[in-house]
Amino acid sequence: MGTEPEPNGAGTMPDLDRMIKLFTGPNSSELYERHAAAIDRLCKSNPTGFAIRDLPRVQQIFELTLGLLKNGQQMFLEPACQLLRTLSKPFVKRTSTDEFKMLNNIANMLSSVGKVFSADYSASIQLVACQMLHAFSTAHGSRPSALDRLPSPTETDTGSGPRQYHTNQTLIGRSGVIPSVIRGLATAILGANEVLMISLTSTLLSFSYMASNCTQLVDAGVLSCLPHVLGYGYTHDLTAVSVELLWNLVEYAPETKYRLSDPQPLLTRLLTIPVEPPQQQQQGAAAEEAAAVTQHRPISGTRGVSGQASPQAEASGDMAADETGGQDAADMGHDLDPSGQAAESPSVHHQGGEQEGNAVNGEERQGDEQAGEAQLDEGRDGPSSGEDGEVVVEALASTLCGLYRSALGSGFRQVDKELRNDVLVVLNLLLEAGPDFAVPCYSSGLFDAVGAVSTAPELADGSPHVKPWGLTTDDVDHEHKLLCWRATAAGSQQVPAALQLVVQQYNFLGVLLQYISTSDAPPPAVRRWNADQLNALRSAALSSLYRVAPLAAESYVAVGGLSELVAFVRSSHGQNVLTQHTEGALRHLYCMCQDVPDLAESFGAEGLVPVLLDIVQDVSSPGSAGGQPEGVRHFALMLLSLLCTVNAENLRRLRKAQGVAVLLDQLQRLIRADPTLPSPFAVAVLDAVWCCVVPDRKNLARFLVDEGMDALLSLLERGNKGHRPTILSVLADMLENQRSHRPTILSVLADMLENQRSHSFVHEWRSEMNQQTAAHMLITMWQEEDALRGLTVDGVLSNTSRPLTGLDKRTRWVPNETVAYGNMEAERRAQLQTLVEGCSGEQLLAKIYSVLKLLGMDSLGYVSLQDRAVLCLIEKYVKFRQGEVWREIQEEFDAEGMRPTAPDRARLASGIELLEHLAKAVRDAQAQILERHVDGARQQEAKFFEDMRAQKKLEQEMRFYQKDKSQMTLAELREAKQKKETMLRNSICSFRFMDADLLDSTQGSASSSVLMGSMPMPPRVPSAGSRGGSAGGPREKRLGSAGSSSGKGSAGGDNGGGLGPLPQVSVSVQ
Repeated sequence: MGTEPEPNGAGTMPDLDRMIKLFTGPNSSELYERHAAAIDRLCKSNPTGFAIRDLPRVQQIFELTLGLLKNGQQMFLEPACQLLRTLSKPFVKRTSTDEFKMLNNIANMLSSVGKVFSADYSASIQLVACQMLHAFSTAHGSRPSALDRLPSPTETDTGSGPRQYHTNQTLIGRSGVIPSVIRGLATAILGANEVLMISLTSTLLSFSYMASNCTQLVDAGVLSCLPHVLGYGYTHDLTAVSVELLWNLVEYAPETKYRLSDPQPLLTRLLTIPVEPPQQQQQGAAAEEAAAVTQHRPISGTRGVSGQASPQAEASGDMAADETGGQDAADMGHDLDPSGQAAESPSVHHQGGEQEGNAVNGEERQGDEQAGEAQLDEGRDGPSSGEDGEVVVEALASTLCGLYRSALGSGFRQVDKELRNDVLVVLNLLLEAGPDFAVPCYSSGLFDAVGAVSTAPELADGSPHVKPWGLTTDDVDHEHKLLCWRATAAGSQQVPAALQLVVQQYNFLGVLLQYISTSDAPPPAVRRWNADQLNALRSAALSSLYRVAPLAAESYVAVGGLSELVAFVRSSHGQNVLTQHTEGALRHLYCMCQDVPDLAESFGAEGLVPVLLDIVQDVSSPGSAGGQPEGVRHFALMLLSLLCTVNAENLRRLRKAQGVAVLLDQLQRLIRADPTLPSPFAVAVLDAVWCCVVPDRKNLARFLVDEGMDALLSLLERGNKGHRPTILSVLADMLENQRSHRPTILSVLADMLENQRSHSFVHEWRSEMNQQTAAHMLITMWQEEDALRGLTVDGVLSNTSRPLTGLDKRTRWVPNETVAYGNMEAERRAQLQTLVEGCSGEQLLAKIYSVLKLLGMDSLGYVSLQDRAVLCLIEKYVKFRQGEVWREIQEEFDAEGMRPTAPDRARLASGIELLEHLAKAVRDAQAQILERHVDGARQQEAKFFEDMRAQKKLEQEMRFYQKDKSQMTLAELREAKQKKETMLRNSICSFRFMDADLLDSTQGSASSSVLMGSMPMPPRVPSAGSRGGSAGGPREKRLGSAGSSSGKGSAGGDNGGGLGPLPQVSVSVQ
């Protein structure tokens, strides 16, 4: 099927099918001048580039041209170069979907261009091909910078530069052109063609900004070429390009530094390895490819050598794909990290010689396990083989070290210093591979050179490796200083001889200590740096001390490292300049105490414990600046715990410095903190209580007296669930030999309960929230885990064969701890997830059992019957756990088809049978206790209703007046009358003189009182007017006070619930 002529900016588009017939027709195949003229007309009619849909026919024309050129027709050299120049221009899209439907056309075209790098073609056409590939791989100058790597792929427009760059990079890897370019580089190296070597290396460099392409470069044998292209000296143009290429390989494909020790193919072997074109993709992969474009992920299409995609496409096949709506949608495009770098589709890592697959197809690649042999996706042997391979690690190390030393000693231009630093960056990355690379570097004198630079001019002048005037304070030399310190530390860790060299001969530790010294008069070599540079050097010094000092503890102590570090931490506590380095100093001290425990006593004697306590309690108040960050306080607590763990004398120092009160204050802060998320700082506080309080009798006594047990139990109740196991473990000391792996709050309580005097504090504790006891709170926590497993149903064991497994499903809803982790950074979410996963339910059950066991199950008689039913299960936890072990052993035997011996079978059967009998007994005991609970509840309910009926009856009776029907004799009546008269005579009398009218009214009142007999006078409640001169006037005020001999009786009526004032009686004598 032909294509209709379409204008493309200059003339009419030739009929490509007719051009192909012109090359292949029996009567026109030898009309070479017409062939060349047709190619010229084709290129001129497409001045802005070829259309993507026309590339299959252009590819055929280009391959036919290469065939003629290979057969000796040199007149086609210029037409072939002309085609390549036109191909180097951006491809034209006739429709907006061409880029997605016809990407295979581009990949196949690139594969055909790779054929140019054969020894059959001249260097001139190869140079043009390099220019074409370089322009395409950089998206015609649109390679993103570091600033363009910030947006996500979804935020990048479809036609933007970063997305187009990623698409082109992926097409490069898919086309299989990389092995072809490396083969051309091997040919140029053997032919000593430096111009072509520079062009080919630059082309490979443009490919190396994507992780998957870097992996293909290593697989294709680029490591064999690097020692040769790096050996031209630091002034050669090829060197800078080669160094950057190696930098990209090591950074984007981290397994490269480990593969240096594997045999790599010889250059002659690279020339003989055939580069097969990729297979034509199957139609069945179209759906996967389209999904990959939509979901921004790579696809696992069919590939040939080195993960190549199929390059050779028939014109009819491509046109059919175009007509069907683009069934060959490619796997590139939209997994682009707008950085211009691949979105790290499965990334490659080296772990113990194993590698995970290529980043393009995502399939596993078996490379390093067989020396010098790479198994590719189609099962063919790669470029490395055991017979023709060589190990390049020594040659590469020698070349890089020689390049660095020559640039260090003789390169004083800005470009020379930048190249020197780049080489040192690559060396630092390669030193991470271990001794395999570090030992050759030591033999090549690298650590002599970096050791001299690291200590110059502080202790020496750096000769003969560097001129004294060559170490300036410029930014490039400042960066060089930092890189030298890093290389020195890395070499000291990998090679013992290098450690001895830099520590003893160059006094590397002494130089580092100069930069963290708190002296008021630092050395001139330190004062020469500006504030920002000195800040970076101080951070690098702490980092280097962290790596080197534990390896040379004696030298570290000899140069005064202990006192300098303690003084630095003490000074950084109050100085803003040094505060940002406090965490680094604490990390270094922690590493020193951990690796050299004998130094804990020395640090304690230097006064480190009070300094750490000051840092821990240096918390900024809300809304105010200052205070130590939580990360710094976290490491201070960790270091405090370590000091008290490895040295008992530090426990006394902590007590003298009021450390118990400081830790108790931190517990109180945790109680008031938000319990939604687990906190690493909370774990550090609990660990400090565990290590600094529990082991010492006096510290524990002070902690208990200051209500520390109440604080722990309150934190257990209110805090995050992820902290519960640690609090209980400290009480029970369940993991005393595994403290580096213990979980949180329950551990603290468990350790404390080892002391019998602490039991009363637990029994007497009451919750401030609901007044529950500690035992009830622990049982409630057990029931939460019970609900997740289904251990009991209606309070009774549900599974007697495996009691601790239960129904293996939740019986009621319990909120998940990770529900609040959604809107959170991935790093923070992973950290919190690790904390929660480290506190498993099995650990929680074990800690609860330990605490209740230490308290004594019999001492918990104050718990309810329902809680006692749960205690029946808790009490047999250990027995049930042993039964689970017997079950697991039996299942393991059954799974492996092993038949144990008769005694072993009997032991297994008896253990499992004992488990079942014990579980049934516990279930029966629980049923009996719950039945008692139900009976008691029924009795209480019956008594409640009986009381209600009695109360109702009394209320009904009291609604009616009951007349007194009792009969009295005359003697009893006289006696009662005499008593009443005596009472009246002894009543309160008022001797105040009254007005005549008032006296008459009073006499009337008295007479009335006598006549009323035994009827009592109602109490008179004074009104507001009787207290303070209201309308009643002074007479009423005097009258109100006349009958109140107590002085305060008149005010008694205002006391709610009182009996009121005594009755006022006035008696007059006539």
